[in-house]
This record gives sequence, C-alpha cells and structure tokens, in this order.
Amino acid sequence: MKKVFPLAILGAAIGAAGYYMNQNNKKHVEKTIETLDEISRSAADTVSELAQEIDESEEA
Repeated sequence: MKKVFPLAILGAAIGAAGYYMNQNNKKHVEKTIETLDEISRSAADTVSELAQEIDESEEA
C-alpha cells in the first residue's frame, strides 16, 4: 500500500499536467485559426482592390 499511494499521486500529477497542456494547446490553435482567418480576409480585400485598379486602368 505504501508503494501504491505515491504512484497514484504521481499518476494524478501527470494527468493534471497532460490536461493543462491539452487546454493550452487548444487555446494556441484557436488563436492561430483566428489569425489565419484575419490574414485571409486581408488577402481577399487586397485582391479585390487590385482587381478594381486593373479594371479601372483597362477602361482608361
């Protein structure tokens, strides 16, 4: 019994650390996805502006 208790504590600590790391990774993934979405929107806006400039220069 004396050997089981420290192993149980160690297992619980490892489980808690794993849970924390998993939650932390999920937050980083969410931030990365949000940033990529923002970059995508910015790129779409830039392409639209460039297309308008090209259309205007062809009309002139």
